Amino acid sequence: MEARPTRREHVTPTSYSFDNGAFEFSYATEKADGMGSFPADSKTTISVPPVEFPNGYTVSVTGGEVVSAPNSRRVGLA
Repeated sequence: MEARPTRREHVTPTSYSFDNGAFEFSYATEKADGMGSFPADSKTTISVPPVEFPNGYTVSVTGGEVVSAPNSRRVGLA
């Protein structure tokens, strides 16, 4: 599985991993081209395929909040 933001233009990924059913994804709000940061109200969407998470999932966020419904196929972060 390659989980990634579906709207990459709003974040600059810094790392991600998928190990033993745990997906970790880190990103920065600074633009990759060094031309500033994305606006504070930018949102990120991460696809969460049920084939990889058939029993649902939990989300832990630092520096933001989850804005999608529990166990949605796409996790929305703001």
